[in-house]
Amino acid sequence: MVFLYETYGEFDNGSLAMMNHASDAWEHSCFKDIIVKVSNVEIYYKALKFYMDERLLVSLTPRIYHTRVVQMFHKADNLPLIKSYLISVQGTNNEAVNEAYNDILIEDDKSLRDSFDSFDKFDNIGLAKRLENTSFLRFGALQLIYIKKTSSGLTRLKGPARSLD
Repeated sequence: MVFLYETYGEFDNGSLAMMNHASDAWEHSCFKDIIVKVSNVEIYYKALKFYMDERLLVSLTPRIYHTRVVQMFHKADNLPLIKSYLISVQGTNNEAVNEAYNDILIEDDKSLRDSFDSFDKFDNIGLAKRLENTSFLRFGALQLIYIKKTSSGLTRLKGPARSLD
């Protein structure tokens, strides 16, 4: 359909079709070629919103490796930009996704606690150490919970652990 829109000079409709059906019709290079030819300026703003809302990233979810996406955005120091993507794929219980989301949530202890309780694949001790380095006292209780949860898992390996209650 996008091909036909482009062939017949219907660039507005072609770009809208790509955005509305991104999982099937998205081709980045084609979109770049089409978007500069649209006549309706409002479509530019829709395209910007499309990128901001991460519809592209979410629509590509079945085709991409979550760990690689996290690594790319972490390297660019832009993890907060993909927060909604992280939320949408956290159900996969992927370690890289969980750690990235937990890093974003360090500012919000309730959400961090919910994430920790629901998804267990992340470096518990590393998170406890990152919380230790924050200046917020409210994370002290969370640290104990994380360490306790971690130490109960380590108990099987090392024997009885010291109680943190």
